Amino acid sequence: MSFFLAWENLKYNSCYIIRIGRSLRKEKETKKVSFFVALIYFVLSATLFFPVIVYGQEEWLPYTPNPDDVELVYWSQNDVSYVEVSIVFYDSGFEISDWGTPVIIGNGISVNAFIWRWNGVVLPVVIVLKHTYNLGILPEGEYVFTFQSWWSSIESITFVVTRIPATLDIEPDALNLKSKCKWLTSYIEFPEGYNVNDINVSTITLNNTVTAELEPVVVGDYDNDGVASLMLKFNMTQIIAYICDHVDLRRRYVTVTLVVRGYLNDGTPFQGSDTTRAVMYAARYGMIPE
Repeated sequence: MSFFLAWENLKYNSCYIIRIGRSLRKEKETKKVSFFVALIYFVLSATLFFPVIVYGQEEWLPYTPNPDDVELVYWSQNDVSYVEVSIVFYDSGFEISDWGTPVIIGNGISVNAFIWRWNGVVLPVVIVLKHTYNLGILPEGEYVFTFQSWWSSIESITFVVTRIPATLDIEPDALNLKSKCKWLTSYIEFPEGYNVNDINVSTITLNNTVTAELEPVVVGDYDNDGVASLMLKFNMTQIIAYICDHVDLRRRYVTVTLVVRGYLNDGTPFQGSDTTRAVMYAARYGMIPE
């Protein structure tokens, strides 16, 4: 249809140009000749381009990039996992309206982006668009991250989340929730190849809630097994409050798992756990006094 209309315009404008040419023969003035030549150029330009603009189908269309033009890079920082997506486009007619939100199902992670391509006039230029996805703190394991466009899988990357398996020893072995004790003492050991002296104490938390005290912090072989341990303390009042908020207070005794997490000075994460028995007879929590 567009070509038919363009042809009709061309025939009409050609007749008009012929009439102009005939009139030009009668004109001897140079200024008039220059004016009519410019007019002819304008009419021809309008004939060629106006039908395309008016009758064309220029619009944004869904687009799925070539896998060779998509790069995925994984890294972790402070135990948080990230994936950066880079997409190469070879002209200016591309747009990403939504990069999508990570969906985690088991060990599979996927994102679906909405990418558009303009089917009209574009500039021949190479453009690289990037986006970083924050995947949060993932449990240890192997994961597959898949990047999709319009629900079509484009590229995937496999990565492994690991942490230094620390050994944690908590003292006392039983916690009296009515205790007046000020501190809970813990000892952290690392497997061979790691050094507890490299631990950044300010990053250590217990159950992601209670932070470790910065002093005292002492390294020694407290269990006489030939392996260095890092001794540090946690605020007992904060630990008791945490336990009372997260356990079934209707039971007289309960086993509580305490998990210590932290990072080395270079950002490498570690994790260890120990269990302790909480003795619950605080009347204000609904316990039966002993």
